[in-house]
Amino acid sequence: MLKFDTPVGFIGTVGDREILEGRGVRIAEGDVFDDLACTGIEEGRPRVDQYVHQLELLSDRDVTFHCLNPDRVVVRGGVPEPCAGALADIYENLDGKVCWYGKPNETIYRHALSLAGDPAAGEVLAVGDSLQTDILGAARMGFDAVFVSGGISEGKPFPGDFASANGLGNWEPVAVVSGLA
Repeated sequence: MLKFDTPVGFIGTVGDREILEGRGVRIAEGDVFDDLACTGIEEGRPRVDQYVHQLELLSDRDVTFHCLNPDRVVVRGGVPEPCAGALADIYENLDGKVCWYGKPNETIYRHALSLAGDPAAGEVLAVGDSLQTDILGAARMGFDAVFVSGGISEGKPFPGDFASANGLGNWEPVAVVSGLA
């Protein structure tokens, strides 16, 4: 869980803000903060270009951007929308400091494995539609994975050069499916 001594800035949904506050994260009511927690886009601001000016100002102030969901795109109700990872990418391009949480980072997998009783990697099957987070994270951990091509990848096939482009040897998913029903 995030722990901060002072209130943090926030970008995300009202529901995500409530979740963070319910876990003891204090959200700043103004612009006086050194850290920003981002869970995704806000209601009413659906495009990443609507955040660029705000992110420029935060970068100029040397605010650390905590990306709590590294997905670049999510699909809600069948509609793709940008997520926190897309905003974090912009922030990094502005030379802002980003701390990434979640997939594909090992820490989140170690935590999940401990909650599941520490199974061996060979006993884990990951299922995901994001090459950049779900599948890359699973491969780095040595898990078998099922790639769902019908999600954010919009039906594109699994890339033949995925393993070599990511230094994964000859790793490949155990299956590629168009969707889960």
